[in-house]
Parts: sequence; structure tokens; C-alpha cells
Amino acid sequence: MHSHIPDVSTLVISLKELLLPYLPLLMEGASKGIGEGAGKIAIGKIWEKLEPLLKGDVRIAAEQVAAKPQSESRQAVFQEELETLLNENPDLAKAIDRIMAESNIGTQINQFSTGNGAQTIGQVSGGKVIGNVASHLTINE
Repeated sequence: MHSHIPDVSTLVISLKELLLPYLPLLMEGASKGIGEGAGKIAIGKIWEKLEPLLKGDVRIAAEQVAAKPQSESRQAVFQEELETLLNENPDLAKAIDRIMAESNIGTQINQFSTGNGAQTIGQVSGGKVIGNVASHLTINE
């Protein structure tokens, strides 16, 4: 059976954005304090898999972000360390990717184009694309 291997770089960006608001609570061991709802239950499941492997540099980076979540430089280091961790643990990456897919959570991007000849350009790897066209649509490849 061929198992889906996630794009770790993309997964890490979504994972970092997902964890950031809750990292201070999670690092204190208060995962029950993040609340309920499908997204928050998924965060709890992800944390259960991730937390035991948070050692060394990645733990330090997580603690630094938890102490000062708005610091972009700390977020960048955390993202880099998460990417290293997931690259070294492909089963963990697959498990987190599966939880995020089943919970329909991840990075959402909204793009709006108005007027004649307006263009919206993007690239998607994995996951789903949901579009909403209010009027006419022409697709050129």
C-alpha cells in the first residue's frame, strides 16, 4: 500500500500557523485548556503526537515562541526546527497531515479579483481548492 507523503515545507507552515495561538498553553501542558470544537480537538491530537518528540533545539524554539508569540524571528526558528523534526520523522509528518486533512484544517487563503481582465494566480500542492465565481469565468492554461 502506497502511503501519501506530505510536502513537509507546506505542512510545517500550516502547522506553525495552527499551533501559534495555542503554543503558550500547550507548552505549559494545558492542552485541555484550548477549548472544544473540531479544530481544537485536532490541535490536541496533533500535540499528542508532536509533544513527545519536542526535544533539544525544537523544544527550545517552541518555548521561545510560547514566551513571545508575536516575534517573527522566533516563529521563523520554530518553523525551521519543526521542518527538521518532520523531515527526520516522516511517520509523524504523515500522521499530522492526516489529522489536518480529516479535520479540514490548515492554511486558508482568500484572493479577490474584480474587473475585466483581472487575474488571480496561485499554486496549490496537495489538499483541496474551493472556488467561488460570482459572474463569468475564463480559464487559460
